[in-house]
Amino acid sequence: MKGVVVTTKGDLSIRDFHAPLYRSVGEAVGGYIETVHPRGLSDPYVMIVNEEGLLEGLKPNVVGSYLYGTHLHGQPIVGDIVFMKVGYVGIERDILGLEDAEIEEIKKLVEPMTSKLKDPAWITGQIEKMEGGNRMMFYFTYGCSETQPFVGGWTEVEAPSRAVANQIFRAYHPDRTIGFLNCSSVYEEAQFQRTEMFKTGNFGKRCVERISLVRKVLI
Repeated sequence: MKGVVVTTKGDLSIRDFHAPLYRSVGEAVGGYIETVHPRGLSDPYVMIVNEEGLLEGLKPNVVGSYLYGTHLHGQPIVGDIVFMKVGYVGIERDILGLEDAEIEEIKKLVEPMTSKLKDPAWITGQIEKMEGGNRMMFYFTYGCSETQPFVGGWTEVEAPSRAVANQIFRAYHPDRTIGFLNCSSVYEEAQFQRTEMFKTGNFGKRCVERISLVRKVLI
């Protein structure tokens, strides 16, 4: 399975990955993998990142952050990233490799950014503008697999960042496979609202669960 790798330095390469992806792709991003659906990337393409990159203090990825919309909301993408796609294998939604034509499409999108957005100061400036304590909504969707917490619908998690949202979700729904969240996909609010699921439901269901992290400063 082929994927497009973009490093924090803006270097682009094509790499072959093999199952289990949480290991081979995990090596490319340097840890547990997370599938991201950035607003600047059309379906069925996805961006795979280090799930704990923010906690580990990895360097910002300018290309990934631009596609993610960091300049609009202040939440960065950090560490090396991998572009692949999602699709169905039987009834299960899974990560799939890219065909040659799809690789060229990703390259046409990314290469102009690697030449124009080399300066990490752009991301740093956006992060400095971020207001502390902001909370966002993340949507953890389900397929029709009985191994997931629910069949269809989605869980809404309110948290200050994607990394924290994942931790909250895992506290209630631990991974069945190490490195893979026990759901089909995760969306930020703006991106999820553009999906057909938001309009008509997911396998006949809508929100099946809401989880929120609340912090109260006492001093």
